[in-house]
Amino acid sequence: MINSPTRLQILIVHDDTRKRTQYRDHLSRCPNRQYTFFEADCGMKGLQLCRLHSPDCILLREGLPDLSTMDFLAELAYDIDAPTQAVVVLAQQADEAAAIRAIDHGAQDYLIEGLHQADSVYRAVNNAIHRARMHREIHDLTNQIEAKNRRFHNLHMTARRLVEDVSQEFRAPLTAIKQFASMVHCGLQDSATEENIQDARLVNQRVDDLRNMVEDMLNISRLETGAIGVLRKDCNITDIIEHHHTNLQRSASANGAILHISVESDLPTVFCDPNHVGQAVVILSAAILKSCGHGDVVNVWAKYDDLEAQVVVGVSTTGSSLSTDTVRSIRRLFNQVCSHRTESVEGFGLGLNVVKELVHLNFGQLDVDSDVGAGTAFSFTIPTADPPMLMQRYLSHVRRFRDDSIYISLLSGHVDRSVNPVLLDDVGWFLQNRMRRSDLAFRTLPHSWLMVAPTNQRDLSPLMSRLARAWEHANNKRPSGALPPIALEVLGTWELATGTAELLERFDEELNPTNAAAYATA
Repeated sequence: MINSPTRLQILIVHDDTRKRTQYRDHLSRCPNRQYTFFEADCGMKGLQLCRLHSPDCILLREGLPDLSTMDFLAELAYDIDAPTQAVVVLAQQADEAAAIRAIDHGAQDYLIEGLHQADSVYRAVNNAIHRARMHREIHDLTNQIEAKNRRFHNLHMTARRLVEDVSQEFRAPLTAIKQFASMVHCGLQDSATEENIQDARLVNQRVDDLRNMVEDMLNISRLETGAIGVLRKDCNITDIIEHHHTNLQRSASANGAILHISVESDLPTVFCDPNHVGQAVVILSAAILKSCGHGDVVNVWAKYDDLEAQVVVGVSTTGSSLSTDTVRSIRRLFNQVCSHRTESVEGFGLGLNVVKELVHLNFGQLDVDSDVGAGTAFSFTIPTADPPMLMQRYLSHVRRFRDDSIYISLLSGHVDRSVNPVLLDDVGWFLQNRMRRSDLAFRTLPHSWLMVAPTNQRDLSPLMSRLARAWEHANNKRPSGALPPIALEVLGTWELATGTAELLERFDEELNPTNAAAYATA
């Protein structure tokens, strides 16, 4: 550190007495600074003086008889507590490679002896001190941020464990209450009044509400920590809804409502995570059922929007409508780019927050409509499995939801053509599972993949290293044998603000390298 604003400690390490005197005289001429000088004629003595006095700056001659410049800098870095020491290397002749090595090893400047006047030496010393001080301040701030991040992570994990523990503790008594309520309801069928039966049914409904609330809490916790992944692939929306038909029917019957499913025939294939879409339909159905009366019809539907090349999935009822204020609050929640996931709309709990996150993970949008006498409808969109259209939607999504992303990178992956097709499917699953939730992956050919990744820097080495580590880890854990090697290549990186057209052009070129139809990663 700088000892005072006017007096600085300078260590001159040089084996030429005349040169040491010359540099001392150069600096002493400065009217605005006072210096205390220490001198050493070899590297080892210089290191000893550093340990004793902690100088503000070191003038170090290159090519000392006992220590090379790199060795001196390495020993200095090992000895001192500060992450950076102000060092100006004094060279006898210009050597760009040597200068770069010296700077890389911690020197702040590199001067050629005999080419610089007194003012140049003064500026080099003071600039070196200033840069070293800035490095130390950045280092200290980085340490403080890392410590706060560790504390935040620990608090976050504690809160997550608390949510999970409380949720688990809730589940057991809720299950018991529901079982007893069902038993009472069945036992009252012949002897109880209609009011008693309604009371038993109400207990069942409220237990279901509490159980849904517990699930929503768990899902919010998983979304916040990234524990909920995304495996997007080509899907048939009819199959997704049919898969959840039994649960939807059971929920509707428990609430005295009538379920009706209406899906347009010949809907195009969609590109999504089927589990996310199915969960969104179930949660929205539960939200609709809260406003249903006995005998109301709940419609689960899907239709094609050819204008936007997307499928619209909805849950609606002709029963009670929502107030204008409630609709406005729900739309505000749906349209917020960044919102606290623990915020909720009165009467709907956290379920709508979960749906919003699940739909956004699949590049869709949510909406709600409610009119007096016409009932209420929740709907969300899913993009079709058309890669060029999907890519444009994806870029719009990144611009809106990833404001930290400056660049978009295009990567390719290839596996040897002789690999077993079953293993190729495993490779596709691996890439989808190990890429980040904000990344996109297409399978362009049975043995080839195309990946898109938003970043805040041009350097993709962290992503490539993470994939390599994940690949090695997956192979160590696979009981059926290792995955085949995959050759990853960065095809290019473009600025999101200015390079979209060029990115899309390159994407189209890579999408159909042999005019084969592309399809999304399974």
